[in-house]
Amino acid sequence: MEKIDNCNNIAIKVQQDEIIDLDDGCQLALESLSNVNYKKAVKEYIQRDKSDRSKYMTMILTNDFDRFQVLLNIGYTFDCIGTLLFSRRSENPVSLVNQYFRDTITRHVQRNMQEIIQRPVLVTSNEVIEVLMNIYNYEIGQGNIEVKEKIISELNAMISGLEPHNFVLKPYGSMVNGITIGQSDVDLSLFKGTETPTPEDHISIKECLADQPGIQDLLLVPSSMPIIKLVHSGIDFDISFGNQHAVDNSELLKAYAQADPRSHPFLVLIKKWATVKGISSASGGGFLSSYSWTNLAIFFLQTINPPVLPCIQFPQGLQHPLNWESANTLKLDQLLLAFFIFYSTFNFNDNLVSISKGVMSRVEDSIFQQLKVGKNWSVFIQDPLLDDVNTGRWLKPCKYNTIKLELNAAVCVLASGSPLSTHLFHSVDKTNLVLSPKHTLN
Repeated sequence: MEKIDNCNNIAIKVQQDEIIDLDDGCQLALESLSNVNYKKAVKEYIQRDKSDRSKYMTMILTNDFDRFQVLLNIGYTFDCIGTLLFSRRSENPVSLVNQYFRDTITRHVQRNMQEIIQRPVLVTSNEVIEVLMNIYNYEIGQGNIEVKEKIISELNAMISGLEPHNFVLKPYGSMVNGITIGQSDVDLSLFKGTETPTPEDHISIKECLADQPGIQDLLLVPSSMPIIKLVHSGIDFDISFGNQHAVDNSELLKAYAQADPRSHPFLVLIKKWATVKGISSASGGGFLSSYSWTNLAIFFLQTINPPVLPCIQFPQGLQHPLNWESANTLKLDQLLLAFFIFYSTFNFNDNLVSISKGVMSRVEDSIFQQLKVGKNWSVFIQDPLLDDVNTGRWLKPCKYNTIKLELNAAVCVLASGSPLSTHLFHSVDKTNLVLSPKHTLN
């Protein structure tokens, strides 16, 4: 199928109530992102067509769903029914479609972003803040912290009888730092006094838990870092062994989350956004982990002028109450927009993200200058407790552009100041967003 270049002809078709096909509609939606002349035709198109493709158009125009992902899904659909943009198939059609959509949206976003960045003042909206806080409170409310704490106590009681009677399970991660979204899993680590749990201990703990009521789907995953997985009261638990670094790290992030009234909502919303956009998965997806996103968020709050958060050193910074009061008066929605502007223009290749430093610094002046040799790292995020660990090392180069695109898009969306901009943080069931190539427009 040849590329559609003239949207005016399509708009005329809509006005004359003529039949237009799927690619016509998608092209109209795509052009309407930057050309107001086609919006009326698109609205008429949506009103006439009640199929899945119309839902796509609506979501694209109202930002109910990530524009790039919508167009990407449309691209895959077109790949199933033939080539959308090119009459020849000498190249991978999926790659061609993806590249076209990515480049088109990127150009649109960057064009608007430059104007936004040059604004002297970030606009704030009480209505937007109210919606953001509602999203935040909902996510925190889904955490079931009290239920999880009770189960952890029960698990500790279950293993208390095992020799040598010094086993203890300690929570870490979102359960401790409070940066949780929805019904997240619970991470625990088993400790054996001052000793390191042995492989025999791993088996003993598993066998002990296997005989206890309420335990389901119990599994010991053997590896260099073994984990016991189980389900209790519908909640997933992962038990690692002797992971003191994770426990300490969680306490540090908790201190940052409590250091300023805006900090905790901000960190939760950034985690929610990255999860909704599908760019928060290190092991399987090749993106950044939620832990890396939290480090990025804290580092931004440290380096904005004036800073919202201080630089807390572990462990001395946690031994006394934190005497900190920020001079920064930006509100939550302003900070979110500033965050996306900051990282959409951030030089990840040259600049180091380090909350243990809390200031801008160069990769070339850090330990990573030597460690990066022979590695294909796109970002440099220093673990606050392990200086030689880059938490962004799992980011695949091919995913880096997607993250930059999402950052750019968020700038344009949030800059509108509309309550609709908060849809950036809404979860979407993508399983219901599938176009059928068999559909025709009637």
